[in-house]
Amino acid sequence: MNEDITPIIAVSPGSILKRELKARGMKQKELAVLTGIQPSHLSELVKGARSVNDQIADKLETATGIPALHWIKLQYEYDLAIKQLEKLSVAEREAEIDYQEYDKIFDIKTLMKRLGQSSYSIYHQISFCRQTLGLLAPAEMQVNYGYFHKSERTGTDPRMILTWTLLARYVAQSIKVKGVFNRDFIPEMTRKLAIVLNENINTEQKVGELLSEYGIRFTVVPKVDKASIDGYHFFCDDGVPAIIVTKRLPRIDNYAFAILHEVGHLSKHQTESYPHMAITDEFEDEIEYEANEFAANALISSHLWESAPEVSLNPGVIQNKYTQWAKENHLNKWIVLGRISHETGMYKFKNDETRKIQ
Repeated sequence: MNEDITPIIAVSPGSILKRELKARGMKQKELAVLTGIQPSHLSELVKGARSVNDQIADKLETATGIPALHWIKLQYEYDLAIKQLEKLSVAEREAEIDYQEYDKIFDIKTLMKRLGQSSYSIYHQISFCRQTLGLLAPAEMQVNYGYFHKSERTGTDPRMILTWTLLARYVAQSIKVKGVFNRDFIPEMTRKLAIVLNENINTEQKVGELLSEYGIRFTVVPKVDKASIDGYHFFCDDGVPAIIVTKRLPRIDNYAFAILHEVGHLSKHQTESYPHMAITDEFEDEIEYEANEFAANALISSHLWESAPEVSLNPGVIQNKYTQWAKENHLNKWIVLGRISHETGMYKFKNDETRKIQ
């Protein structure tokens, strides 16, 4: 489908002739006498129901002084415009069908709204999906999911997950990076990333700049309904890896864990050869555990965690003791308490402003 075929409007030679007669104060009957064209035929011509041929064009030139070639050109442009409108009508009907089929696979209304395309025609939106997003026809799309860090209890609608994934992939393509990705440098990058996240000062900017230096695209793409995704990583079409998070829970512990969880996948599971790897539930459990372990140990080393204080299962006591322990070891107290919550299921800690992503 090519939007270049869309004419602004189809203007018949008859409508031009009608305006010309009005401008001259001439009636159709007078023109019929001057040209020798039957009044009924002239009326059909003015209404656009009859075409201008060579003979009529010559007669109009004699009566109006407007060259016959101009009338022939007007008729040609009108006929072409009509054909183009007919083609567009067919294309619009096809676009309507594609829209409905795409909507079965992902929420196209949400996608178009988030990408600022919802005010345009259905035809334009489908063209955007094909040309800008690079989507195949609905019947040809094969949906394979990569690795996500997400809530296992809520927000796992496959259709909405794909909607968010398409958003993430579109946004990621426009992000420029400074460095070239090298898997061998992931340990070095991870250590620097852990420092930035534990400090939690101007965090989002610093994370983006650090990952960019190591050739990884990074940004935040807010979640969509029914897709409680925290983070996602993938290789873009140009081979550059990307890590995208949602800030579904805008807290430093969740944010830090989501980012390093995806770094863990990038380090251990994902390669350029398998950017859309489909995974089974059994395999997913195993790799998610490995990514969780990577993230937890990146933020707080397992060796250091062994030295953490042993206290009774009292939220207030735990919060006080571990806050002090975090301070002594130059760790973010909420990242420490977040790990306690993850390992024990205890979430009744008293929040404060320092838990927010700074």
